[in-house]
Amino acid sequence: MFFMICYTVYEFIDSMFLQF
Repeated sequence: MFFMICYTVYEFIDSMFLQF
């Protein structure tokens, strides 16, 4: 469960950086 949350946060940050 914790791993899933970390992965989701990682994907969210990656998406944010892709916008720049």
